[in-house]
Amino acid sequence: MIIRKAEKADCQEVVNLIKLAIEDMASVYTGYENETQVNETLNALYLKKRTRFSFQNIHVLHYQNNVAGQITAYPAAILPELNKGFEFFYNPMAKDRKAQLEALLASREGFEDEYYIDSLAVYEACRGLGFARHLINEIELIAASAGYKKLSLLVDPDNQNAERLYEKWAFKSDKRMVVLGHSYKHMVKDIG
Repeated sequence: MIIRKAEKADCQEVVNLIKLAIEDMASVYTGYENETQVNETLNALYLKKRTRFSFQNIHVLHYQNNVAGQITAYPAAILPELNKGFEFFYNPMAKDRKAQLEALLASREGFEDEYYIDSLAVYEACRGLGFARHLINEIELIAASAGYKKLSLLVDPDNQNAERLYEKWAFKSDKRMVVLGHSYKHMVKDIG
């Protein structure tokens, strides 16, 4: 098992994992319903610097010479800047979804003093091997070395398995945050 910064060559594998993590939000982020167009847009966002889904913000876990998992994380304070990348790739024909994207991008997902985990996914065949924990540990080290004292993420309250797992890893729910009308638990881990 190796964890490393994502590279441009990892694009398709990482985009598949991002879609696994964000599920139906992929169509909100891209403005497309068609799987091919969703993939093309997420690929473009991945390959571009300074976007939310840029390879620059992602670490991958390799297992048996394949990408098995990914974690997207960055300082929460830069999220508004990263979200500007969507303006260049969003489906111009999706005017009805544009308001939804703008509401999503205006939502608060973390706080300025936190290092934010945007998405985390491990392929189903590789689950139960501790890979998610290893990815979070890597981000914890990066955040601490950058001077952050808190690691944060949002979890859907309906996903009790994920919530229990994060609690096991010392994350604590401190408040509710609403993103696109859906309430999430904001969970924080003290790392400093």
